[in-house]
Amino acid sequence: MDVKFEVLVNDRAIQERQHESRKYILVQKGQEYKLRVSNYKSRRVLAVISVDGLSIMNGQPGDILSSAGYIINPNQSIDIPGWRLNNDEVAKFYFSSIDESYTHLIEKPTNIGVIGCAFFAEKEKITPSGIVISGKSKFGWRGGVEKQTVGTGFGQVQNHHVTEIEFERESKPFYIHIIYYLEDSHSASQPTYKNPFPGCQPPQSWHR
Repeated sequence: MDVKFEVLVNDRAIQERQHESRKYILVQKGQEYKLRVSNYKSRRVLAVISVDGLSIMNGQPGDILSSAGYIINPNQSIDIPGWRLNNDEVAKFYFSSIDESYTHLIEKPTNIGVIGCAFFAEKEKITPSGIVISGKSKFGWRGGVEKQTVGTGFGQVQNHHVTEIEFERESKPFYIHIIYYLEDSHSASQPTYKNPFPGCQPPQSWHR
């Protein structure tokens, strides 16, 4: 595969395990982590990432096809240490209890326990180089595990500068990487799959 997505603790990738076709990792509460995205292609790619069903760019669920993401240049890797606060700062990712998780605190705990990255190719068009792209819509993944005991917290502020530019993506991702995570003390459990892309949920008053 000419792109790669990893979860790092202490700057080392956590070994992925597999149950059927589902990838998962074992983690410990209190650990800070980063997400590493690598591009071995000869062209730039866009990485659209969610943690616990929320976009790491704006903390909102939504549509994978138009969310903001990170632009990765050819033969480049970048480390993403947290939830985007602005163009200069992030709030660090760390594995937390469910009650301390960001999704629980903002009352959107449906998808705790899953991290996802969708890779998009760039349409044939010359654009300036840069790191981060503005999206018009929101983005989210849907997934989770049974008896989930660990989530991702909204940690301390860290400097992490990006530049906002335009990127015209292809209509569909060429690769999607989904990682479930479980607390190490619950290693006997196995991840339970839910649809990562359920689409928009209609309001209760909506009818076809």
